[in-house]
Amino acid sequence: MAMGASSGGHFCSVLAANMRFCSITLMIAQGMFDQMDVSKDYPPTPFVHMPKDRLDQAISVKLFELLHEKGFIDENGYMRSDGRATCWKEAIREKAFLPDKYE
Repeated sequence: MAMGASSGGHFCSVLAANMRFCSITLMIAQGMFDQMDVSKDYPPTPFVHMPKDRLDQAISVKLFELLHEKGFIDENGYMRSDGRATCWKEAIREKAFLPDKYE
């Protein structure tokens, strides 16, 4: 899983085109979808925008429709893959990044 805000969201969108993620979340960012070809393998991607930012909201809706057409979102507007089903704790534990209090 990956999550990025602003320029980090743009970074995550490109990174997900080259790496395998279960899902990504873009916050206050539209990603770089206008500069790359999104394949069927691209992970489910929710967009989070600031409610008062009407332009960002409009762009997010268009990108949502693009990804929906590619099959990442079901007919109810939900991601097809459950990002919570990943083994993130095990991956972090392997690298010794997870403090004992979270086990």
